Amino acid sequence: MARLVQIFLACCLIASIAIGGGAYAYDAPELLPPQPTNVIDLGKFLSDFEKSTLDQKLGEFERKTGWKLRVLTQVDVTPGRAVKNFWGLNDHSVMLVADGRGRNLLNFSVGDAVYDLLPRTFWIELQSRYGNQFLSATRGKTKRSLLPWMQL
Repeated sequence: MARLVQIFLACCLIASIAIGGGAYAYDAPELLPPQPTNVIDLGKFLSDFEKSTLDQKLGEFERKTGWKLRVLTQVDVTPGRAVKNFWGLNDHSVMLVADGRGRNLLNFSVGDAVYDLLPRTFWIELQSRYGNQFLSATRGKTKRSLLPWMQL
């Protein structure tokens, strides 16, 4: 019986790979704004005031420290890999991605140099604490997507 289950699972895996094709990284630069900004709100999680204020604070932080902090919100569309070049992300960068499609709203793209200051466990805890569905229901997406940056 166990052998039949293994064969069945192997067949399912092979079929899903054959039907689904390969995994491809998405790249849609046309979704990026024409002017430089630290916040791209494709998911419409932020009011104009919140977006402007956050953009200004992130710019000030970068000027004072040299570290890049960026925010991308998305729901149905994503610029994908194009955002990395748009923002010039590097080892001294952190990008918060707030994506309303999944079970956990928050994801982070963290440059290698950041881990010397804040270990991986910090980012996992931040994602788990502020990106979960319960917090979304009680505080809303906008407030929840801003909380991690207030913590920094």
